[in-house]
Amino acid sequence: MLMICFGLPSVHAGDDGEQSRRSVVVGGYQFEPFVEDEGGVSPNFAAMLNEAQTEFLFEFIHIPAKRRYEQLADGKIDMMFFEMPVWGWAEVASHVDTSAPILSGREFFVSRVGHKLGDTVFRDLNERRIAITFGYHYAFLGFNAEPEQIRSRYDVVFANQQRFTLRHMLMGNADVAIVNDAFLRRSIDENPKLADRLMVSPFGDQRYELPIMLRKGGPVSLDALRKLLARLSADGTLKSFFDREGLGDSLIYP
Repeated sequence: MLMICFGLPSVHAGDDGEQSRRSVVVGGYQFEPFVEDEGGVSPNFAAMLNEAQTEFLFEFIHIPAKRRYEQLADGKIDMMFFEMPVWGWAEVASHVDTSAPILSGREFFVSRVGHKLGDTVFRDLNERRIAITFGYHYAFLGFNAEPEQIRSRYDVVFANQQRFTLRHMLMGNADVAIVNDAFLRRSIDENPKLADRLMVSPFGDQRYELPIMLRKGGPVSLDALRKLLARLSADGTLKSFFDREGLGDSLIYP
């Protein structure tokens, strides 16, 4: 008679530690360089927080940009990194706590060198074709991200990622594109010749001060987050992390 023995699954040394932690679901949508197809600053930030303490397990998941408000309010996610309250959070403000800002940044209008209008292309945006990223909130649009309302006011080309937004402009499908400074800086670092192809407007669309958004009543209280961030700031962990991510100059916490 053939006997098959099934052994019990082994338990790794780290499993008990992870099981004893409180799970914190961190949502994020495509927003280079913070969230990308593979990795990004936000998933790396979650991993850094996991290494820095043993009380919480920060688990990063991808979510649709337009559903982030309801998912946080409904408890499907517990936290979002590097958001701004003016980016559509007013309707669920009673469900959300906000940390002190962690990073600063800007968004810029850019066009291509050789455009027939020269640097006057940045004037009278209502007469230009503008490449923007779907789901993003822009100051010149009053932070309104509804596509149909945007199309009723401006001639726009939508893309799902900033790299495609930039590509639309460079290929001539749009006169102007809007990109954030962290994405633009990294893109030029990776392709230095890109700098010679771009004109950057002397004025930006908006300035960022990016905090963490927490679900009220979630597994991490605002006070607990403050204490954790304060410790990581004091011991240099935050600065080291953002230096590695190329955002050390953007760190404004505390």
